[in-house]
Amino acid sequence: MLGPGGDAPGCVDGAGTCPPEDCGGPHGYAELLDALADRRHPEHQAMREWVGARLHAFDRQETDQRVRNAVGEVPESVRLLLGLLADGVKLTPGGRLPRVVVRAVQQHRPDWYPLGRPASIEEDLLPLAALHDILRHVGLLRLSRGVLRPTKAAGDEVETVRRLRTGFPPRGFSTMVAERAVVLIAARDR
Repeated sequence: MLGPGGDAPGCVDGAGTCPPEDCGGPHGYAELLDALADRRHPEHQAMREWVGARLHAFDRQETDQRVRNAVGEVPESVRLLLGLLADGVKLTPGGRLPRVVVRAVQQHRPDWYPLGRPASIEEDLLPLAALHDILRHVGLLRLSRGVLRPTKAAGDEVETVRRLRTGFPPRGFSTMVAERAVVLIAARDR
């Protein structure tokens, strides 16, 4: 759960297990848990076999350490994008990053576009598109007169981490999506 937390990043609460891939979203996950909890459920055995050992009990200490490792410092991809935009860039008419920025990011993160050719648009590098949107949402990038540049807050590492941690309302769908994007970006940085 993302939220304001304390002075240092970490996990203060949690419960349950992480839904397995391809379980059918929140509704499918709820159905899966119901089937697993009831031995008389018609799909109980099939669901047990399908899920196997993929559901693990929540471990607050392990999660706390993972969060501290992932968000205790500014992720390298955030540094990269803020650095590329330091002097400001003019966005495309569609409001996206120009090709020169997209290709500069691709040089540093070639695994963000697995097709083996130069990326053309921001959406070719999905983590870049998510990162662009997140940094604008939390106030680390600002658009003024068609030029996108880092805000003053982006120059302060503690403030950058704080904004990345606190910029989303708890338990909202956009927060869940953003959490996963931030974790994927941080995981790719390692």
